[in-house]
Amino acid sequence: MLNYAHIGLPKTGTTFLQNTLFPLHPEIHNIGKHGRPVDLPYNVRRLLFADLIDTPEYLFDAEQVARWITAERERVILSENGKRAFGLSCELLTNLIQGRVSLTERATRLASVMGKQTKIIFFVREQTSWLKSLYSTYVREGGLCVNFEDFCFHLCFEEDASAKANLFFDRIHQTYCNIFGTHQVLVIPYEELRNQPQATLNRICGFIDVSEQEFDTSTRYHERPSAQALGAMFALNRHWNFGLGGSRFKRLGGHRIEEAYAAYGINPPEYIEYEKVRHMFMYSSPQKIMDKAAKLRLDARPLTLNIPPAALEHLTSVLAPHNRALQEQTGVSLAEHNYIL
Repeated sequence: MLNYAHIGLPKTGTTFLQNTLFPLHPEIHNIGKHGRPVDLPYNVRRLLFADLIDTPEYLFDAEQVARWITAERERVILSENGKRAFGLSCELLTNLIQGRVSLTERATRLASVMGKQTKIIFFVREQTSWLKSLYSTYVREGGLCVNFEDFCFHLCFEEDASAKANLFFDRIHQTYCNIFGTHQVLVIPYEELRNQPQATLNRICGFIDVSEQEFDTSTRYHERPSAQALGAMFALNRHWNFGLGGSRFKRLGGHRIEEAYAAYGINPPEYIEYEKVRHMFMYSSPQKIMDKAAKLRLDARPLTLNIPPAALEHLTSVLAPHNRALQEQTGVSLAEHNYIL
């Protein structure tokens, strides 16, 4: 049985793959369905949201995690006939905004618990589109109270604390190649998945040695809110003092959840339920969110996503060498998808 790991990037069709390909293919056993991460078993959540990307090195026990994964894999071999591929999908393995562990350490940990023969699936996306989508997601999740122009400034010119490192696709690719081997890493532009979803799914199937299957590819996840709805979300975030310049948003779904406290017989901090309610509200209907902002009499002007000229000029000069390097490393044509070159 072949091991695989889909490592991201975030905002490159990850949710689509986690709901369409990995849990539904009859020959694939994916560790946990990702439709609702908070419903995953505790040990799976801990693996995906803590062990691999956040647990400090002196607390990380690779042997213990590897034993659990090996036991789960052996259980699948014995009890689930017809399974040919076993693995996981976790965009946090390349999302350096979250977690305290470096990219190299994340890849090293993955190899230590899944094996160096693991097939790696890595999606990239044209960077200006990527950062607009990322910003929209953060606003919707309650994670930013800076407008898009400030976010772009932060991204470009406060790079030690921003998402900028995620845009150097060649370095992410090379890191995983150094550990798993070049032929073990498949790079696919998100634009191919968006334009030809079934063909892209077939390509992944071939890479991890499972048969091609026909899937319903019509469902779209995390559609970008309208400018008006995004403005209401942004206004609520400022009202609640989230994000940069405010209190750090406490993301849900990691190991800091009810089970972590229940294991010691204590009650979780009060903020968990409070933050969960606000987080889930931001995924209610756009109209409900706009009504809430209006009821609170917030300044919810439409929020557009126009990259300031200075930031765009900076991105163009900085990212072109990295995209050209990725093309050289992989042979993938980024030019046809309008990547910065």
